[in-house]
Amino acid sequence: MEKTQKKVKDPNYKKYQHIEHFGKKHTHGILSGTVVIFPKIDGTNGKVWMKDGVICAGSRNHQLDEKETNRNFYTYAVSSDEIKGYFEKYPDDILFGEWLVQHQEKYHPDAYNVYYVFDVVNMVDGCSVYQPYNVYSKKLDEFKIRYIPCLDNVENPEPEQLYSYLEKATFLKENNEPGEGIVFKNYGYKNKYGHQTWAKIIRSDFKKKKKERVANSLKPVNEQKFVDDYFTEHYCRKEMLKFLHEKGVEVWDNKFLKEFVPIAFQELISEEFADFLFTFKKPPTINFGTIRCFMYRKAMEFSPK
Repeated sequence: MEKTQKKVKDPNYKKYQHIEHFGKKHTHGILSGTVVIFPKIDGTNGKVWMKDGVICAGSRNHQLDEKETNRNFYTYAVSSDEIKGYFEKYPDDILFGEWLVQHQEKYHPDAYNVYYVFDVVNMVDGCSVYQPYNVYSKKLDEFKIRYIPCLDNVENPEPEQLYSYLEKATFLKENNEPGEGIVFKNYGYKNKYGHQTWAKIIRSDFKKKKKERVANSLKPVNEQKFVDDYFTEHYCRKEMLKFLHEKGVEVWDNKFLKEFVPIAFQELISEEFADFLFTFKKPPTINFGTIRCFMYRKAMEFSPK
């Protein structure tokens, strides 16, 4: 029997940057200057670019093709006349956006299977430069390519101002319900590590923030604290739904946990562990096996029904 060949990741593939949780050390100073606020939507990451005159499409981690389409995103990207026209005029751009498919958040039925651009990168002499919203939105309008609209521009906002936009982030939601949260960008900002990064506030995390902080302060075990702070119910369910989509299965079964937890563990450590370490004055002793055990227990509790 012929074995299925595992897709090899391209080490040079340009992934979209990780959006940091607001208030973490990687986002200190992001509110100094002009802050552009956007609603956050919950689909699957899609990238489009042109190479040697050919339209290419990718997911968050690798390039797509006819066999691996990321829920038909590849098919849309390479066949869209709007996308083709855009890259004929702007061949050095890269589009990053959300291909809206059903995950945890529920949207208006007409909003699904549509591509919403949230960032445009221009390649200049081999370097990638993020274009500001007021520039890329006009370029996208030329070709009627949809994008996530800006909620507001605010100068030197206070954190409380940002939290007020959580209830206003109703883009694509039915009955004007608030969505997953907000993302905000300061195009002139780089953090103390020299990285240009954006920040996010997740609505469900914000609601539980005070309660979780008190509960976590009572837990002396570092591994438990890491899982409680970062492997939240929202994060866990979202990763489970991604797992089901990639596996091509619609209904969750707890028999998937042995396969799911190592994948979620790798993703969580990659995205959040460095930030967790910054909360300690001295490097802590961490048992990664214990973290995986706590994640397994929590995943059992949050398994989608």
